[in-house]
Amino acid sequence: MRPALAILLILLAIAVISGQAIQNPVTIRSATISIDENGTISISKGEFRSIEINLSIPSSTPYQKVQVNDKVNTDAEGNQFITISSKSPTNPFVYSKRMLVETSARTTKSLPSNYVVDSHLLKYLVATNRTQSGKAEIRQIAEEITANSSDPFEKVARLAIFVNGYVQYNKGMVGQEKDALWVLKNKQGVCTEYSTLFAALARAAGIPTRYVVGYAYDNEQNSWVGHLWNEAYIGEWVPVDSTWMEVGWLDAMHIEVSKGRELSDESNLVAYVTRQDGVLEWETSAKSGAYADNIYLLDAKPGTPIDDFEIKAVKGKLAPGEETIIFLSMKGEDYRVVSATLHSCVGDELKVASPKKQFLIMRPAATSVAVWEVKASPNVSKNYIYTCPLVISSPYFDERRVEVQIDPQLSESPSFQAALSQENIVLGQKANITLSLPYSRIGENFYIISESGVSSKQATAPAFSLSFSPAGPGKRAVYVAGEKGGFKKLTYFGSFSPGKIRIDKFEMPSGAVAGVKSKAVLSVSSANYPSDISVRFSFGGIEEEKKARINAKTEFEFEFLPEKTGSFEASASVKSSDGSEDSRKQFVYIEAQPRLLIVKKSIKKTSDGRLQVVFSFKPAGNLVSPEIKIGGISQPADKEATFVLTKGVYLAQLSWKDQFGNSYLQEEEIEVSEPLFPQVFEEPGSTAPSLCATSLAVALLLVAVAIPRR
Repeated sequence: MRPALAILLILLAIAVISGQAIQNPVTIRSATISIDENGTISISKGEFRSIEINLSIPSSTPYQKVQVNDKVNTDAEGNQFITISSKSPTNPFVYSKRMLVETSARTTKSLPSNYVVDSHLLKYLVATNRTQSGKAEIRQIAEEITANSSDPFEKVARLAIFVNGYVQYNKGMVGQEKDALWVLKNKQGVCTEYSTLFAALARAAGIPTRYVVGYAYDNEQNSWVGHLWNEAYIGEWVPVDSTWMEVGWLDAMHIEVSKGRELSDESNLVAYVTRQDGVLEWETSAKSGAYADNIYLLDAKPGTPIDDFEIKAVKGKLAPGEETIIFLSMKGEDYRVVSATLHSCVGDELKVASPKKQFLIMRPAATSVAVWEVKASPNVSKNYIYTCPLVISSPYFDERRVEVQIDPQLSESPSFQAALSQENIVLGQKANITLSLPYSRIGENFYIISESGVSSKQATAPAFSLSFSPAGPGKRAVYVAGEKGGFKKLTYFGSFSPGKIRIDKFEMPSGAVAGVKSKAVLSVSSANYPSDISVRFSFGGIEEEKKARINAKTEFEFEFLPEKTGSFEASASVKSSDGSEDSRKQFVYIEAQPRLLIVKKSIKKTSDGRLQVVFSFKPAGNLVSPEIKIGGISQPADKEATFVLTKGVYLAQLSWKDQFGNSYLQEEEIEVSEPLFPQVFEEPGSTAPSLCATSLAVALLLVAVAIPRR
C-alpha cells in the first residue's frame, strides 16, 4: 500500500510536470509516470445487479516497475491485471484506479548466435484472421525483404524498415484495426496497422512475433496516446516499434500493459443485468493511436546522445557538374536501427541522388555506414561561389552540419575507373577493388565505403588496389570515392561458401610496358575432383582459352603482349563441365618503354695527354638504375658520367630497368678525338641516339677542320 503522503506528493508533481512537452522521446532513458485507469460502464435498459472487471495494468518487468494499491493477478500470457467488482453497481458505473510506473529504456546488448524456438513459442508463428502470415502475397514479400540477411536481427530490422516506409500514417483510422492483407493493399493506418503488417511478415519469415499493447508519448501531438507495437523472438524477445522505428531499442516513454499472439477479443467485463434487451457500453481511457488523457509524466531523464560517429564529405569543394559522397560511419554499442536524414540547402545548386532518409542496422562493436550521393549542378553562375550547408539529423544524436562549396572557377578532376576483382565474394575474406587513374590523380587519397566500414588509401601508381570486407550475403553495394572528386558505385554478391569451381588467385603485374611480354597467373580449385574445366584469359581485346582436367589446385599461366599505352582491363574466368563458374578482373596500366639518351658530350685534353669525356643524359619515362659502360668501366647514368680515355672508337653500353623489373640494353659507337681547340660537341636527343650522335660528331669535326683554311 502506498502511504497517503506519497500519494499527495504525486498529485503535486502532476500539476507541475504534466504540461511539459518532450521534444525527443527516443532520448529518454528513464521516466516516472502516473496512470489513472478510468472508465464508464452503462446499460441502455434496466439496471446492473453486479459487475466484475478484470482491468489490465502495466506489466512488471526488468525495465518497468509498477505500484498499485490492489491485489495483482497474472494471466496465462504473464500479463497482470486487477479485479474491480461491485455487488450493487449504479448505472452508469464509474471506476478509477491510479498506479505509479517507473520505466527505463530497453536495450539489446547481446543476442545468441544460435538458438532454438521452443514449443511454447510456436503459437507466435501461427497465422490468424488478422495476422495472415500464411497468405502467398505476405510470404513472398517477407522472403524478398529478408533474403540474404546476415543474421536474424537484420531480418527483423529490414522488415521494420519496410513497414515504416510502406505504410502512411493516417490518424483518421484510429480504432478501425484492419488486418494485414488490407494494410498491404491500402498502405495506410495507425500503429495497429503498422504492427499487424509487421507481425504477419515476421511470422511469414519464420520469426515468432507477438503484439504489445500499451501507451507511448507522441511528441508531434505533445500527448500520450494508446499505442501498439511488437516483440520478435530471435534468441530473446526484441522490441520492434515499426511506427516510430525503434528496433532493438525502446525508449522509456513506452508503457507496456499487455502482450499476446493476437489482439485480444476476449471480454474482461462480466455484468449481471435486470433486462436482456439492454445495450452495454464500456468507455475506457484510450484506444490505440488515440489521445490518452489519463497519463501524467512526473519525471523524465534523458540519456546521452550517440557520439561515436564520423560524418564527412569526401570532397568539400566541387566544380560544376562534379559528384562526391557524404557518409555517416557509426560504431554500435547495442542492437538497434538508427535513422539519419540528410537535409540539403534550398535551391538546385546541389542535388542529393540518394534517399535522404537512411537506416543504419547497428550491432555491438560493429561499424555501420550510410551513404548519400551528391552532385553539383553544371548550370551555376560563374560569378558566385555557392556554399551549401548540409544537416544530418537523427533522433539518436545531435545534428551535425557539413558544408559543400561549388566553385565555378574549379575544373572537374579527370575521371577514374574502378572494378571489383570478383563479383562473388565469400564472407570473411577480403575483396579487392582495382583502380585505373590518370597520372594527375596519383598521390590522392581514395575512400572505399561499404555498409560495414570506411577506409582510405593513397594512390601510388596509375593502377592500384583497395581491399574491403563484404558486409553480408546477397547483393550489396560498395563505393569508391576520390578526395579530388568523383565516385564509382559497384555491386557484389556475398556468399557464405565458395562455389564448386573457383579462382583462388589471379595475379597480374601491377603495371606493364608496351612491346614487352608479360604474364598472368591463375590458380584454380574445385570442390570435386577430377574436374573438367575451361579457363579463359582476355586482355586488350585478345582472348586465350585453355582446357584441362584437374585433380588438385592447379596454376595456369597466360602470356600477353601489350601493344598500346593506357589502362586496360584484364579478366579471367573458369567454367566446369557441370556449369559452375567463377571470374576475376582488374586493371593494368601499360606504359611506354623508357629510354636513355646521350644528349651532350664534351671533350677536354688532360695534362697527361689523355682525353676527358663528359656525357650528359636525358631519361624518357620511368628508369631504374641507369648505367653507361665504356672500356669495361661502368658509371651511373643519372645526369652526367665522366671517362678518361685515349683517342679511338669505343662501344658504349647503356643499360637500365623499368619500374616493373624489365631490363634494357642499348649499344652505340662513340668516337673520341683530340679537340683542335677548346670545344663542346652538342648532340640533341633522338629516338636513334647512336646514329645521331655519330653523324653530329663527324659534322662538327669537319667544321672545326675547315675553319683555319679560310
